Amino acid sequence: MGPDPEPSAEKAHDDPPLEAVRRVDAVILQKFRSMTEGLPAIDAFPQRMAQLHRSATSPDGRFGFFEPTCHGHTPIDHGWHETWEAYFASTTRRLFQWEQAAQGPNQDILDLMEPFFSNVIPRLLRPLETDGRSITPSLIHGDLWHGNVATDADTQEPVIFDAASSYAHNEYELGVWRQPWNELGAAYRARYHEFFPPSLPVEDCDDRNALYATRVNILDSILYRDDDEYRKMLIASMRRLVEKFPGGYEEWKGKQDDLLINSGYGQGWAASSSEDMPHSWICCFKYTIKSRCPWMREGGPKTLSSLETTWRIHN
Repeated sequence: MGPDPEPSAEKAHDDPPLEAVRRVDAVILQKFRSMTEGLPAIDAFPQRMAQLHRSATSPDGRFGFFEPTCHGHTPIDHGWHETWEAYFASTTRRLFQWEQAAQGPNQDILDLMEPFFSNVIPRLLRPLETDGRSITPSLIHGDLWHGNVATDADTQEPVIFDAASSYAHNEYELGVWRQPWNELGAAYRARYHEFFPPSLPVEDCDDRNALYATRVNILDSILYRDDDEYRKMLIASMRRLVEKFPGGYEEWKGKQDDLLINSGYGQGWAASSSEDMPHSWICCFKYTIKSRCPWMREGGPKTLSSLETTWRIHN
């Protein structure tokens, strides 16, 4: 898709002439729905989106899409990627190229791009798919602002349209819900997470949302090239993340490893089981602290035999 150099049926809404229909490769016919304006019900809409994200998943477990899709007039060539980090970095780098072409070169953005890609993206996305954690690629709408959603006047069910879909991390859908101009805001995000809890690490959820919102800022800066406010928002959001995560993934990983030795939980287990070998309880604790096992909160194993059994089961 993209900018149409010739007339198309999509542009000729009122009785399109036959010639216009002949010029397009395909025509979509669908049921007419009478829709009411305004935001969909906060009790129904987030739940429906969570149901979509849980039920419609990538057919082969990869992130991407079969064909390029468009955000406004900006084509996104998704391709297929084994990890969410790889997909996000690859497609976002291409969007930056589009943004610089649309708005003209900007040195602030160019200076921020290196730490953004080398520090911020790995720091916030790599923990989703390492140390036993994983996410399932979900089918997302991709541009879910309040102008792309309505309510069916007959069924009172939410209706979404004008999608820019791909198989992505489900939380990416909520990036546009962070934008100050979007009437689908924080209350809808909070309600959504009641039906689809944040991915692990949970403590990164808000910063991941800020990262996803930054990508939305790139797309808006491309689309509204005559309004520099969107570029200003982009630079501000990039700078905030770059300044917050100067050490990237490696610094975070080092801190997580330090927790394995210095945690009070581990010391408590050793004190309650004086005959345990230190190597055994440290190895077992190393796994549980990373995967947030429920039995860790229940006090953990108390004997050497239970520690060894747990290590064999959970390792």
